[in-house]
Amino acid sequence: MGDGGGEEKRPEGGGAGEHSVKNPTVFYGVCIPESSLKENVEPPDKSVFTELSQALKVAKQFNGTFKLFKSEIEALEFSTSKQITQTSQMSTPVPGESSTYGSLKPQQMVKFRKAIEAGNLDFVLECVRENPRYLMTPSDTPAILQEGSRYNALHIVAKSGKFTIGETLLNIIKDEITDQMYPDADAAQNCERASRLLDLYINMPDKGSGDTPLHLAAKFGNLEVVELLTGEKDLIRTRLNKYEESALDVVCSRAKVKDKGREDKIRELIQGMYYIPVYKEIDGVSVLGEPIPQSEYRLNKRSPEDLEGNDTLDS
Repeated sequence: MGDGGGEEKRPEGGGAGEHSVKNPTVFYGVCIPESSLKENVEPPDKSVFTELSQALKVAKQFNGTFKLFKSEIEALEFSTSKQITQTSQMSTPVPGESSTYGSLKPQQMVKFRKAIEAGNLDFVLECVRENPRYLMTPSDTPAILQEGSRYNALHIVAKSGKFTIGETLLNIIKDEITDQMYPDADAAQNCERASRLLDLYINMPDKGSGDTPLHLAAKFGNLEVVELLTGEKDLIRTRLNKYEESALDVVCSRAKVKDKGREDKIRELIQGMYYIPVYKEIDGVSVLGEPIPQSEYRLNKRSPEDLEGNDTLDS
């Protein structure tokens, strides 16, 4: 887009011989309804892809849906099982089919991205309220805000560390954006759209290094954003980038200030540590409660002492 946004560079110190460059382990399973298979003379050659553009093309051609998976087997199971059983299929709309919102100019997307980077929440909300296509394409995928690296809004949030904007955008993605985009659509369809959109937002790799938003938040030492992302149950914490690195491998590698305490907290969140409440009954016998994710009480500003039990233990 000519605004200076390039592909994400690898951290210094990683020589060419240390890692082999591979494509990120991402698979898109395309679910095609039985009716479309009957109507089309030639079915698709395959239904699992490693490129989003290919999956989107087939989904649109055969009136199907697609979903991102961390393994090829899971993607294949999704695509084959629903081809047979799904009768009430939600189609992936073509541009202009269901949404009345117009396309946005590149200059508008640049201003929106820069507003996120600057933490200008009022402007970000104004844009999204005016046109949901700042966040969502007519094909129900995340809007790309930086073409060179193919960053979506959460990539920008993760890299810049703008927690409040990230929290607000996640709430909009989960609860509002599909209803705004398709006000006349069935509620169940919009709920499915929102679920798939959220999955793509939190797990999508960028083009340059194959980094997900979690990679970027961890890499730049943005603790609050890591807390935000790890609070999402569908987040894939172990996804590898093109250099075979997980988010855990790159923690604080590009942080401006080295902080061991912050680094340790980020590692704990990515590893998924839990607190276990200990409930004391009247007769003095203690029993363990259900494990509570560390991110859950942190995001809700809860401390172990706030839990119903008297004591807590790290898992």
